[in-house]
Amino acid sequence: MTPITAVRSHRASLAAVLGLGAALGLAGCKKKEGPTCKPEDETFAKVRVVVQPTPEINLDPEGTPRATGLRIYQLKGGRTLDVPLDFQQVWQNAAEAFGDELLKEEELTIYPGRPDVFEIEPEADATHFVAVAIFREPVGSSWYAEWEVPQYHGYSVCAAKEKKQTYEDPCFLVFMEGSQIDGGHEPPPGMDADAIPISCPPKPLQVKPKPPEDGKKKKRKKGKGKEKAEDAVEKGEEGADKAGQAQEAGDKAQGAGETVKDPPVPGKD
Repeated sequence: MTPITAVRSHRASLAAVLGLGAALGLAGCKKKEGPTCKPEDETFAKVRVVVQPTPEINLDPEGTPRATGLRIYQLKGGRTLDVPLDFQQVWQNAAEAFGDELLKEEELTIYPGRPDVFEIEPEADATHFVAVAIFREPVGSSWYAEWEVPQYHGYSVCAAKEKKQTYEDPCFLVFMEGSQIDGGHEPPPGMDADAIPISCPPKPLQVKPKPPEDGKKKKRKKGKGKEKAEDAVEKGEEGADKAGQAQEAGDKAQGAGETVKDPPVPGKD
């Protein structure tokens, strides 16, 4: 006869193994939530043109600073920027200077020593902004500044959201001094970064981030986890069966020993 304690032990070990296998199986099959932020949906509605002029800009023949026209051109492609621009051509006929790349033109007025911020709505196909200062005495190529439209803005927005942070719309930072202009995504030399009145994002990404693992890889990983769980259950059942067989063999041996100790006496009822 098998002792009750041995039967309970065998059942308990089998139940524990089955419970572990079920837990592993559920863990392997648990559905993970995908990213809620989609970079392609995170666009920006405006470009903030931040202009910081010194008091001595666009001097007239008497040395008096004058207000300066600042034209913002939006281009598609930017091939015309591969060679230096011609001031007279851009000033008099921008459509001819930029050709079919020109999407939009706006003109702002900048006053000496007066910082300002302008919000410009970007064209859907725009790849570059060009800020052109209409100086009285333009020098070389220092009368215009180029700015590339961020290509991966949405990825920066999503990365910030994961950290419970915000990523602002882009800024075109422009510094004007004398008859020169400079600008970009970061404060150009001479610009007082501490005096910028708005919050601007850091330099945009230049390379597209690597995409997360696709669904096939995740499924393969889940499949491997399920296989491991099934193996664990199978091995556990085998171990429990072996333990039961060993216990049964021990009981038989014990019964045989008791028979040897008390052999039957011939002729005795």
